[in-house]
Amino acid sequence: MGEASPFGWPLAPNEWEFAHPECWAEKYPTCAGPRQSPMDLGLSMTAADCLPKKAEGANTGVLATKANYKVLAGKPQVTVSKYMRSVAVSGNLGSIMLKDAAGHDVEYEAVQAHLTAGAMHSTGDSVPDAELLVVHKPKGAHDGLTESVIVSMLFRQDGTGSSDLFTQLGFPAAAGMEEPEMATWEAASSVDIRSAMDTSMQGDWYSYSGSVPVPPCTENVHYIVLKTEQPVAETQVAMLRAVLTKHTGGSLKRPAAPRAPEGVCREIQESSFIVPQPAPSCTAEGTSQTAACWQTTCGKSPVDIEPAKADRSLGMLKASDLVRYAPTGHATVAPSAHSLDVTGHFGHLMLNGRVFEAKKMSIKAISQHTFNGTRFAGELVIEHTLFGDGAVGHSGGDHSSDGHRRLSEETHGQASDGHGHGLHQVMLSVPLRLGRENALLRELGLGVEANNLAIRHGNSYDIDTEVDLAAALAPSTSQQWYWYSGGLTTPGSSCPAWGVKWMVFEIPLEVSLAQLNALALPVSGLDSTMAPRPVDEASIVASNLPAQGLGLGSSTCSGGSAQSPIDIVSSAVSKVGSDSFLAKASWKPISGLRLENTGNTLGFVSNQMGYATIIGPNGFPKFYQVTSVALRMPSEHLIDGKQYPAELQITHKNQKTVL
Repeated sequence: MGEASPFGWPLAPNEWEFAHPECWAEKYPTCAGPRQSPMDLGLSMTAADCLPKKAEGANTGVLATKANYKVLAGKPQVTVSKYMRSVAVSGNLGSIMLKDAAGHDVEYEAVQAHLTAGAMHSTGDSVPDAELLVVHKPKGAHDGLTESVIVSMLFRQDGTGSSDLFTQLGFPAAAGMEEPEMATWEAASSVDIRSAMDTSMQGDWYSYSGSVPVPPCTENVHYIVLKTEQPVAETQVAMLRAVLTKHTGGSLKRPAAPRAPEGVCREIQESSFIVPQPAPSCTAEGTSQTAACWQTTCGKSPVDIEPAKADRSLGMLKASDLVRYAPTGHATVAPSAHSLDVTGHFGHLMLNGRVFEAKKMSIKAISQHTFNGTRFAGELVIEHTLFGDGAVGHSGGDHSSDGHRRLSEETHGQASDGHGHGLHQVMLSVPLRLGRENALLRELGLGVEANNLAIRHGNSYDIDTEVDLAAALAPSTSQQWYWYSGGLTTPGSSCPAWGVKWMVFEIPLEVSLAQLNALALPVSGLDSTMAPRPVDEASIVASNLPAQGLGLGSSTCSGGSAQSPIDIVSSAVSKVGSDSFLAKASWKPISGLRLENTGNTLGFVSNQMGYATIIGPNGFPKFYQVTSVALRMPSEHLIDGKQYPAELQITHKNQKTVL
């Protein structure tokens, strides 16, 4: 669905139908949770534990004093919401002051008002004819994904009058008037929810902890249902119903959930200002796959990046100096539970003289990272692993830094959460916004019906045409980027001792809705997206790689002027001589050596292998005796940025006399 969610998602979920709410939980497992909405308030229930719990004090009418709703002046735009099966207006609708569980004031901003024919809530003996739902988010929050409040007002056709609010939105009471033709139109006048709700807010109200009333059914919404219903004309409801039927396929919505489905009544408060802190319920089948219920996460990523607060003291470094991707003629595309994963040889990053190979990228609907609170329609993440990580060491197949002397020293002693993780990974993240078809995703076969079916059924497929990552990402990677040290954004991932480094690009690539819809994965993009984690603003660096960015562990290693290994840039060599090194080497054959695998190297030790002669600074020869030979994989030194599969190191020690 191309429509944004009123609760903060950039896209509303797809693959569900109002006609079959019993099937929602197959794709969105939280829809089978214990705190679902809408709910039958069950006001006719007489059991003691089912009666609404009255708040202390006489609060009747006080809610009106807590609300500071505003008029949307002029003729604001009214839009049909296919997602909510309602008509809606958006903007600064004012706010309401409520309280948290400790009794502290908490202000909630009203951001949207939805009007629907056929109320979502019922009162136990009947279903009202229409309902107004005013959606709020905590003041200052970017969205209501963590917590939302909905104030609901019910309408009844009782022949006593009409609704001014309906009239303002384009549904007058006069008979014979035609409903709006388009799915968007100008309101008949300014929209005044304050006056429309005032009479009802002068009375009592019911409140309960519920959910988003449509998929993904997240259980983080607090409902306030006003007790006093408002009159509405039959013609107004009929006109609204006709508009919803024309543009959304009907007016039917999810049936109100019974208040006591298993004999135990859900709690309802009467005239209470308290908004409990929402907590995910992870008891329904399949909810363990959703991000809110993941048992193990690092808790350091994703983050919200505020560009204005990022550290810019290091100056701007072009990402093109670091990103060295190359076209590949083969890749394998395979769906996982949370993302579409592509494996191949895509090139590498060159960071502080180290090569991080790009062998995997993942695409998911709904971005994990946000910019100034803005979440994108999707995110592409390229996973880079230090060249040589994963090579067999002394403990067998252990992924460790043993083959990298500097990194082994630099990460030694760093804290972790007890779940050791030896890979050194850098993630490059590019946001995706809704727009034109994405060329890279097209190269990866999205849009081809056979491939779409393979993804839907959990099968992989191969791409044997060229995939040019550098060209595809250039519109983003040529622009601003941000560096920080965090963690993985997948379930079951602990915090590596070395951390996970992130390069997050600010400018999004475009992607079509059809391409996003092709990501038919077991867990939806909404359910696999975590809330941003707290982050020290000073730790986010704009378009540069700090010296400590790769975890340099000591002042000597990070600040020394003669550190090894290095990247030898041939064009920067200061002097070129004509000496032959082999002429200076007096090496000799030797037998009976014992080859040893140290876990770091494959080699041997002997002081009988000869020596090399080098002229010292005083003009006299100096003798260096061979003490050991070691084969390291991969190479520690680089030449013009290239790292080699292996490096043979012959160690010599200065001696006054040699054998």
